[in-house]
Amino acid sequence: MSTMFVKFDKKEKKPRKNANLTHAASKDRSRSSSVASLDVHAIPKNHSRVSLSHIHSSEFNLRGYLESTGVNVDASKSYVRVEDSTIRGYLQKLSHRWKVWNRRWFVLDWRAGTLIYYKTNKEHGSAQVIPFRHIMGVSTDSSSRSEPKFCLKTTQKSYVLMAPTAEVLRIWLDFLMLVIDNKDK
Repeated sequence: MSTMFVKFDKKEKKPRKNANLTHAASKDRSRSSSVASLDVHAIPKNHSRVSLSHIHSSEFNLRGYLESTGVNVDASKSYVRVEDSTIRGYLQKLSHRWKVWNRRWFVLDWRAGTLIYYKTNKEHGSAQVIPFRHIMGVSTDSSSRSEPKFCLKTTQKSYVLMAPTAEVLRIWLDFLMLVIDNKDK
């Protein structure tokens, strides 16, 4: 099975399919959604400590924060939109029941304190909302070095997600780690 990632057209601000962006997805039938099988690595040790009160203030700039940690946001703009207060982009989500990869549009909004995912990038209709206070942990998947997968553990369940590139994975991980490191402070 192969997974098609969508690249954003810079002029029209609409997603367009690109055959060169096909990414082979694994047919993982094992119960890899367990957090115990995941190993935390490739998460930057020099992760800046910023309090959540500063994150929720109007002067906090998400894009500026990510660039200060060494992330090249412009290199990933085809796959993810990083704005002052939000990160938007497609990630693949492993379904718990059928163990197949489903493409979902994720919106991480630091002002609202939520991570939301939709079936499409229209950002309306059915959505799953994950408040920051429910995020327990995030870790990269050590079972597959070739695919940029990670696990997001919440108070209700765990999500196995896959980014289109390693750089996009780092963007999502950097901010999720910031939220986790500072949510109880």
